[in-house]
Amino acid sequence: MSKINPKIKDICARVFNLKSNEISDDMSKENTPEWDSLNNLTLLTDIEKELKVKFSARDITNIKSLKDIEIILKAKGL
Repeated sequence: MSKINPKIKDICARVFNLKSNEISDDMSKENTPEWDSLNNLTLLTDIEKELKVKFSARDITNIKSLKDIEIILKAKGL
């Protein structure tokens, strides 16, 4: 069972052009060919817009996986 926030899952599916059931907890830049530099920027920008959150430069540098995104969002109270 996925622990990913459903909003994050929907954003990822849209940005990476994947089906929702193809988004998994262990997705990362390392194991997801669709997660290139342009899609990384789109993913983070879309998350910021939809969740009304702002990632710091440090956050952006540290994000390498969906798990990293979830940890940062949790630290921001989301």
